Amino acid sequence: MSFRSRLVSVLLVLALAGVFVWTTFRDSTIGGKNESARTSLFSDARRTLNLWYCDDTLTDYLNEVAVAWNDSGNTYRVEPRLVDGVEFLESVNKASVAADKNMPDIYILQDSSLGRAYEAGLASEITDGKDFADDVVYPAAARNAVTYQGKTVAYPFYFETAALLYNEDYLQGTDASAGDAAAEESSDESASAEENSGGETTPAEESSGEESASAEESGGAASDAESAAVPKTIQDILRFADQYNAPENVTSIFNWDVNDLFYNYYFIGNTMSVGGDCGDDESKIDIYNAPTIQALQVYQKLGQFFSIDTATSSYDQVLSDFAGGKSVFTVATTDAVQKLADWSADGTFQWHYGVAALPDITDDFATRGLSVTSCLVVNGYSENKDAANSFVQFLLNDHNEDFSGRTGYRLARNGCKTEDSHWDGFYQAYTQSVPEPKMVATENFWMLAENAMQQVWDGAEPNATLKSLYEQVEVQVTGNTSFQTDAIADPEEVDVIPETSD
Repeated sequence: MSFRSRLVSVLLVLALAGVFVWTTFRDSTIGGKNESARTSLFSDARRTLNLWYCDDTLTDYLNEVAVAWNDSGNTYRVEPRLVDGVEFLESVNKASVAADKNMPDIYILQDSSLGRAYEAGLASEITDGKDFADDVVYPAAARNAVTYQGKTVAYPFYFETAALLYNEDYLQGTDASAGDAAAEESSDESASAEENSGGETTPAEESSGEESASAEESGGAASDAESAAVPKTIQDILRFADQYNAPENVTSIFNWDVNDLFYNYYFIGNTMSVGGDCGDDESKIDIYNAPTIQALQVYQKLGQFFSIDTATSSYDQVLSDFAGGKSVFTVATTDAVQKLADWSADGTFQWHYGVAALPDITDDFATRGLSVTSCLVVNGYSENKDAANSFVQFLLNDHNEDFSGRTGYRLARNGCKTEDSHWDGFYQAYTQSVPEPKMVATENFWMLAENAMQQVWDGAEPNATLKSLYEQVEVQVTGNTSFQTDAIADPEEVDVIPETSD
């Protein structure tokens, strides 16, 4: 073959290669709409599902799930991406509308924003609803959290809520000697461990080990004696406070952050409605009523009884005091499980504690706490909805081992096993909780309600304060800036404060 012939052959090969490269480049750049935009000549040729999230705590877990999925021979591969949480939904919307090649097919969003997401076309209805038909898989709180206008628009992932924490050592007895013994055991525990050698254990350590084993065997359930001692109502706590001869270490019987609505909302959560069970119905706004006034009256009495100062109250200090044995009861959120486990490991926390659902006001006056459910949303703009739904099912059903231990959260579904039995109490509280409302018009309700409760705690008149709160919400919902409602008469106050014992 002549030089000219060889040259022509080489040029033809180069031309064909150029056409191939150009075609691949064209497919990867035209409008970002073609799925081949997510492939290249030198990478995994499978199509990609982009998963966006904004909580770095989830990074390791999501990466592990993605690797397991990618290694299982699926047609699509998953790429988790940590995105700035500031204006997160706006970032999702911007990327989706622009058909960005990295737009999320799946993203994690709190339930309060699902209404906005669905109205913007960013949330797909879950058509396979067998998991949401009853409470077999998800409790009502989780199902309500992902329901908008009668449609299931996301998958419940994990939750945050508040529960009652109690010092088990203090509840073992109601006299000073029992309390002092528990305090002494806690303070001397590390010293006793150092004095023992050859693998020996102290009686306190043996007791701790036996209790841990017992808790594991019983699924974290408290003993009958302990269950009887755990207060079920605010009235029970006040009676306990009146009768308890506290050890010197205890500075408060019941202490919580009175500035944060998450720890206060349960007082009024069962007597008012902001959008109905799912928080999505503007016709169901019932805030100003006699039972809610009564709940606020009780709340104000607690301010006088426990004398917690809103100027200095903070969650970090409250939890630190509980860890130091300075309080018997507190209200904490789900983050307390990991914090107390870490403090127990480094010796900061040397007590035994339990978790129970939030107390009612009285046996006849129920409460209901607030919860936030983080959800897995399939993007309405995605061209890969079927694959996205399949991956979410894989994450929730086939690869959910040790989620709590890895993330510090608890899945919002029934039957999940956790190494730390304290999660059981928080899950019980979650099943009884009310989700955040999804209505755009009430997005600042929690700030308004938080301010109202602070005012009542500090002495503002409950009836007038609640009336003002209701009018502010109705102005936002109806758009009627002159909205006012008639005042209702003060209801009879609920008697919860015990007579001081002699």
